[in-house]
Amino acid sequence: MCDPNPCQNNGTCVDLTDSFNCTCAPGWEDDNCTTVMTCDYPSIVHHTTNVSSGNELDDTITFSCTVGYENISGDSVRTCRCDGNWEGSPIHCAIVTCPNPPDVAFATISSQTGSNYNDSITYTCNIGYESTGGTLDRKCNENKLWDGTPPVCTIVTCPNPPDVAFATISSQTGSNYNDSITYTCNIGYESTDGTLDRKCNENKLWDGTPPMCSKKNTITTILKRNSGPIVAGGLMSFGFLLIPVVFCCLLKGRSKEKYIDTSSHEVSNSKEDEDYHVYDIPSETYQIYRGRQFGYEKTSIQQ
Repeated sequence: MCDPNPCQNNGTCVDLTDSFNCTCAPGWEDDNCTTVMTCDYPSIVHHTTNVSSGNELDDTITFSCTVGYENISGDSVRTCRCDGNWEGSPIHCAIVTCPNPPDVAFATISSQTGSNYNDSITYTCNIGYESTGGTLDRKCNENKLWDGTPPVCTIVTCPNPPDVAFATISSQTGSNYNDSITYTCNIGYESTDGTLDRKCNENKLWDGTPPMCSKKNTITTILKRNSGPIVAGGLMSFGFLLIPVVFCCLLKGRSKEKYIDTSSHEVSNSKEDEDYHVYDIPSETYQIYRGRQFGYEKTSIQQ
């Protein structure tokens, strides 16, 4: 029965009683060794891709993990064996993980979705600090590293404080966040607006508003002895203006305007300066009064 040889593709024929049996060469099968032997394609492996040269004897199939995953077990290349099975074992792909994100000086992690592939982390600089370098928003990459570079947070700085007319800076701790500055009005001046104590804020601006120093408002009363006409005169000072005022004449007789320099109390246009007595009265309160004391009469006005 084996002559001629019924077994194809280098198969070996064995005579049997009224029949034969073929022993097929590797890669062939069926009764006469005419069918190419194949391996069944392996089951789909999650998070993998594969490239195959076929599923016949000695064909190979190569598996690769998708981006963001890594092979933690199994064989990446498998070969179809003559018994119809693939040699090796299936691969197992797991998602990659980035290390714990680094701490950043003067910053906090305001949000983080995790530490696996494509997870993200966001840093926020502390109040009074600003980002001057690095990356505030970072993402875990397939190479197990956070993209970008660690952020750098630097303390904010306010501009040089403005000069203020008729005032000096009496103290200043610096020009960075939370530093403070104090203005003091010059002698003879007082604060009429703005802020004398200011602080550097997180928005890089000094809080409050620049102070305003104005000359103190005073009124000077000049009284003459009773031996002659009594004249109550005065000068109101508003900023740079000197305004002479005659308030009243208390006795009959000639009256005379008196000009006064409130900064020196120097009386001008007077023949007998020793006959006059000068009173400085704060401008905030005036009460009308009249009296006689030690040979003087005096009046004052309400402003």
